Amino acid sequence: MTVGEAEGVLFSVLDAEEIYRTRHGRYAHLRDLGPAGAKLIRQLAEGRTHLYKLTIENYSNDSFVLIVGPQHQDNVVACFVGCPRCLNFYTDETRIVRYNSHCHAATSTSAIWPAMAGISKQRQR
Repeated sequence: MTVGEAEGVLFSVLDAEEIYRTRHGRYAHLRDLGPAGAKLIRQLAEGRTHLYKLTIENYSNDSFVLIVGPQHQDNVVACFVGCPRCLNFYTDETRIVRYNSHCHAATSTSAIWPAMAGISKQRQR
């Protein structure tokens, strides 16, 4: 996944969550954002892209967590630092995107993704 693709995926879901919360007073699960629900996102509502699996956890009125990680085929991935199949992302209602590039899940304490640090701040306004 390139930086541009990652930005598109992450911010499409973040924007959809914000619109959904404005309309319904709470955050939503991916399926609620998609074609069967609010129709705010299309393919991403299925929870996957060509390389990544998307999961929304702990969604409520005031918060949610979006986890984006590699979609492993047959649980076999040749992992090395910088491999696009090994990047893991974490974001929440703060819109700060965090990542881990070592085949471990990103968390709320992971490093802020350098390519998106400025974008995260701009989109928070």
